Order: sequence, then structure tokens, then C-alpha cells
Amino acid sequence: MKIKTLIYLHDTLGLGRLKRNLKLANALVSAFPEMSIRIVTGSSRADYFDYPNRTNYLNLPPLIKTGDNEYSARHDQDDTESIMRERSDMLLKTVTEYEPDIFIIDHSHLAMIDEFLPALKWNKENNSGCVNIFGMREIIDDPEKVVNQWTGLGVYQIMRDYYDHVLIYGDRDIYNSAELYNFPEDLKTKTDYCGYIVDPYSSLISKKSENARKRITVTIGGGEWYGDVIIKNYINMLARFKQEIDFNTTIITGPGLPDEYWSEFKEKSKNLDIDLHRFVSNTPEILSNSDLVIATAGYNTITDILSFAQKAIIIPRVKFRTEQLIRAKLFNDLGIIKMLTAEEVSPDTLYKAICDLMNNNDTLILKAREDNRIDLNGTEKACSHIARFLTKSKVGIADE
Repeated sequence: MKIKTLIYLHDTLGLGRLKRNLKLANALVSAFPEMSIRIVTGSSRADYFDYPNRTNYLNLPPLIKTGDNEYSARHDQDDTESIMRERSDMLLKTVTEYEPDIFIIDHSHLAMIDEFLPALKWNKENNSGCVNIFGMREIIDDPEKVVNQWTGLGVYQIMRDYYDHVLIYGDRDIYNSAELYNFPEDLKTKTDYCGYIVDPYSSLISKKSENARKRITVTIGGGEWYGDVIIKNYINMLARFKQEIDFNTTIITGPGLPDEYWSEFKEKSKNLDIDLHRFVSNTPEILSNSDLVIATAGYNTITDILSFAQKAIIIPRVKFRTEQLIRAKLFNDLGIIKMLTAEEVSPDTLYKAICDLMNNNDTLILKAREDNRIDLNGTEKACSHIARFLTKSKVGIADE
């Protein structure tokens, strides 16, 4: 019997949610040959990616995040309320026509509840065989802030009334999300941790020759923020310490980097040993062939680093929420990465941190991976959970 899976992710800027769900989709279609997947996304960059077999996507009209819980139409001539109504109508129409067997709502920020709730309600009331899953990254924001917001907006009740299961994309031993976000006991009983969602080829072996010159890779996720904090300071560091530098550099700015920064970085890179890219499709291969990675602390960036890199300096982006700061502190305190705050970043501090790590033979992330200190089996475990959920649905496939 065919299995239809619908994945909703609101997305505004960045690439993290879409990349996470493409990893999940790839694992699902591999695990279930009878499954097809439709991804409904607000990402303006959905066409940057290749999609797995039997997977397609529907683009919602784009919004842009302007503050904590605040969104506006991406184009000034558009009316924000009209755009949000159109998005909600498109999502509802998709659910009613597609009638999914699995409906995964990737954690959407609180302002988007009104957008997807009509579709979620219809599906619960009219598509009784469907399994509704709340897919949640491990860290949302400061726990006290999240609990207050969720309580005020009735999120716990929505989770209770409309979701069959909650899948947390993280490691309970590293961050106990359900406990920290004050899940009521009845919600905890339908909550599972599946580990971090990573590419299925997380055992990718570096092809770098032992005699090759060392390489540092710098990446800031989607690129909308922190180009000035990280990339500008890094390029200035290369220029200042040019005579002492004994490594090559790859910089991935992200497609959302403002054009003025791209022009500036491109000009400055001409006289430095830099491979500058706005977007790459083979990030895992680049990370696995790097001796050190410098990056922000978004979920997808961190999981790629934990899966493929050897060492990392992480500079968490703190804008609208403290999610990245919390995540970076966790792995810094575990001794897996080195964290610098944005306020600490300068050409001098970057150079010192790079020298300290490059001169240290300990490959901290690689060792943590080999010691299984981090649960990186998220895609495999998510598939196992979904197989179990399906035994209770109208599809009724055999448990795996």
C-alpha cells in the first residue's frame, strides 16, 4: 500500500529547516519504497536543492522574519495579512487534496500557529487514519521564555489535542527538551528522542592527503546574518597575519549574504588564498576534508559539523532568540568544540583560537564521534519510530 507523507515547515530565512527535512525525506524514501513525500515550505530557496526520489515540494508565498514572533511580507508591495491568509489556504487545500498518511509539522515558530492550525484541525477531524507528528529540534530558545509563550498561546493544549506523537530531533542526555520545556506528563508519554538528524553518510571518509596543506572552512549557514561578525573578521585576520598563515581557506557565505558584503568579500579575497563560494551542495565533503571549521551554531550547521568535521570554532548567532548560544555552550562545555561569542570575535582572537586548535593534535569532534558521545542516528531512529506509528494507522505496515 502506498504511503503519503506531508511535511510542513514554515521557513522564512535560512536553509536549516529545509536541509534537515530533506535529510529526513531521503531516509524515509530509502526505508519505505512505497512512500511518496510532499514538502510544503515557505523557503525562498527551495529550488537550490536536489530532492530525493518520490519527493516534491510546494512553495508558499515568502515571508521574512522581522523580530521575535514577528513576520512581514518579503516584498514591500505585498500585504502581510493577505500573504499569511494565502499561505494558510494553500496548506489547507494541500492537506484536503493529498490526504496524507503521515503529517509531520516541523517546529514552526509561535507566530505561525494560525497558519497551519486549520490544516492540522481538518486533518485530525477528517483524516482519522493519518498520524500527526510534531517534529521538534532539540533547542528552541531560553526554557523560561518558551514555557511562558507556549502557556500563553495554548501550545501545550494544541499538542495534546492534535498530535499523535512528538519527535525531538536531539539527544536527551545532552539536552532534555521535554523536561526543560515543561511538557506535561501526558505529553511526555507520546514524546520520543531520535537523536540528531544527519546525512545517512555520516561515516564519510576524508579524501585529503596527509601531506596536503591544512585547510580551514568558514560557513555561516544561510548567510543572512553575521557575515560582518565572522567572515569580515576572518578575512581581515588573513590579511593581518598573511606571512604567518600556513593553511588554505574555503569560505561558504550562504546564498542569503547581502550583496554588498559579497562584493566586498570577493574583492578582498583576490589577494588572499581563499576559495569563496556563495552556496555549495557538497558541504559534508568539504567539512570532512577540513582540519578546522569556523561556523555559527544553527541546528543543521552543528549537526553537519558533529558528523563530518574534526575540530571547530563556533560563534553562535544571537538574534531574536538564544537557541544558538545555548547549543554552542553545551558542546563547548562538553569539550567538543571551542566557542567564541560575537563580542569576543576580532582578527586577533580568531588567529589565537585557530593557532591553539591547529597546534593541538586532538581531533575533538572526531574523537567524540568515535566514542559515540553524541547520538547521530537521528534519521535511522526517526524512520524506526515512524514505522512503529504506521502500524497504528490505516496503512498498517509491519513493524520494523
